[in-house]
Amino acid sequence: MKIKFPIFSALVIALVLAPIGIASGADIFLNSPDGKVRAELLPDPSGLKYRVLWDGKEVLAPSRISIAADGQDLGKGARLGTPTQRNIQETYPVIGGHNKAASLANEMTFPVTSSQGENLFLDLRVQNDGVAWRFRLPAKAQRKIDQETSEWRLPLDSLLWFQTDLGSYEGIFDGAPLKFLTGSQGASGSLPDGRTPRSLKHDEPVALPVTAELPGGGYALLTEAAMVDFADSATHVSQDGSLQLFMHAQPAGWVTDQEVVQPWRVLVLARDLNALVNTDFITNLNPPVVPELAQASWIKPGLSTWQWWATGGPKFNEQSQWLDWTAQTGFEYYLIDEGWRHWKDGSANDWDCLKKVCDEAARKNVKIWIWVHTKEISNHASLVAFLDKASSLGVVGVKTDFPPRAGHDWSNWYIDALREAARCHLMLDFHGATKPTGIERTWPNEVSRESVRGQEYHISRYKRILPPQHGVILPFTRYVIGHGDFTPTVFNPAELKGYTWPHELAQAIVFTSPFLCFADHPKYYLANPAFDVMREMPSAWDETRVLPGSKIGECAIFARRKGADWYLAAVNGGRQTNLRIPLDFLGPKPYQSIMLAEDPARNDGWNRTEKISKPGDVIDISMRPSSGFVARFRPVP
Repeated sequence: MKIKFPIFSALVIALVLAPIGIASGADIFLNSPDGKVRAELLPDPSGLKYRVLWDGKEVLAPSRISIAADGQDLGKGARLGTPTQRNIQETYPVIGGHNKAASLANEMTFPVTSSQGENLFLDLRVQNDGVAWRFRLPAKAQRKIDQETSEWRLPLDSLLWFQTDLGSYEGIFDGAPLKFLTGSQGASGSLPDGRTPRSLKHDEPVALPVTAELPGGGYALLTEAAMVDFADSATHVSQDGSLQLFMHAQPAGWVTDQEVVQPWRVLVLARDLNALVNTDFITNLNPPVVPELAQASWIKPGLSTWQWWATGGPKFNEQSQWLDWTAQTGFEYYLIDEGWRHWKDGSANDWDCLKKVCDEAARKNVKIWIWVHTKEISNHASLVAFLDKASSLGVVGVKTDFPPRAGHDWSNWYIDALREAARCHLMLDFHGATKPTGIERTWPNEVSRESVRGQEYHISRYKRILPPQHGVILPFTRYVIGHGDFTPTVFNPAELKGYTWPHELAQAIVFTSPFLCFADHPKYYLANPAFDVMREMPSAWDETRVLPGSKIGECAIFARRKGADWYLAAVNGGRQTNLRIPLDFLGPKPYQSIMLAEDPARNDGWNRTEKISKPGDVIDISMRPSSGFVARFRPVP
């Protein structure tokens, strides 16, 4: 698959004032193109605020907009000047859950004067599915960025889904009513599946993204977008229910002479889970693809084998066999993980050994990815030297691991790594990384990143097991904001630990990663009765639909299309689930279908059926806890 990106998106800018107006007093509003989302700016001596209405109902109560710099809160007592406005209409290619993104939005830019005479700009954007804003501070010698001082005020009856790990973003996702998290007296209850809500320790942070089920129906997701030259942020839940932003990655701030562009603070609104999963808001808020990647035919999604999870660190004398196994699977890639830097072969050093493996891989039509600890490439010179060396040997992708938290300097490191990798025609997979903020639109050679607790965690030799609710929360939280390297699909019976083969195969469809790196040993794939479906599975899709029956924390049911083929995948949580699924997503012609349901008698088995299916059909699915379902539909010739 070759990916081509146009240098320019179809962008329409018009200086019109129709969607902007005066609400009450001096309050200012901006409507979405369809008129159903409305953001109101509320200038006030106590601080600039905004609120959001959806279908005329408040979904975000007045919430503080600000940033602290040079010892002052720039939103407090701020005065807004006359705004300029643009209307945005654009489409552009993406790699992941669908192949084309669209942006239709209204945007205003206000000149702002702080109470102490500081001049800055406020950008406000409203789409049909949400609201985002940011401050931009002009360049100033030795400006000190102190801290984030903004907030989101969701309805107190919202049900939140979140995790709390701010280091590598690999916490377990779970849920709790917002009231429960405030510590209010009498706050109690249970989650929809009957479990006890997640609680927070004293001053424990809540990482972004946060997904909220709104009390009046629908969903809201909170996150940030376009984080460049700025510190990564998270939230604290205050006693009154406000989610207060703070720069956890650089709490002491930093000094700069450059322009400061705050990441967009994003509120995504979705009427159902299908709209939530298919939002393009986060990538929309990032710049278009850089010209050097406009015709990047070397950016190729694909499937990969991987040795580390199955047998530990790669040994040099085992690599020929692993290349043979990879060639037998038909996967495009083989990832050589941590351990190759210790290779020796007589007088040959690690790089010499790697060259031998790359040369043999080329003869066997296997492309090589390699792992590197970020400490080896932490400055520009070492980064350039490593990437140049890897590229010269025929490596096509690099998995970087263990970066520190993303302060403003390390947020720039991600961009530097992508820029230098693009120069070398290398794809990147960031592990142990900060959350995605949509920069893959600008730098599509980022084909995955971790920032998720995936199958790597679920492993016997470390006595670690993933709870079933985690996998049915992820598609509606972490995966809404970008691709994630879950390293899915284990068929080794000894490693299932309560999960089933259908659940494991469904992971590879539901958890989007254009670089789709499978965890288990290839021998378990090659011997599996469903390998014919697995080996032809896409890693990037043309279309995604979240089907009825999906519930956060209980069940995720996805239909995904690549070309004329459809795949149906269901991942189940901790309770028995019975579903009737209409095949309305199929085209008008008959399809040859392969259906892979659970074996009622064992976890390492299939109930496989093959038949002709058509759009009017309905299939019945029964899944025990921690199970799943997979089907492939291919048009009858």
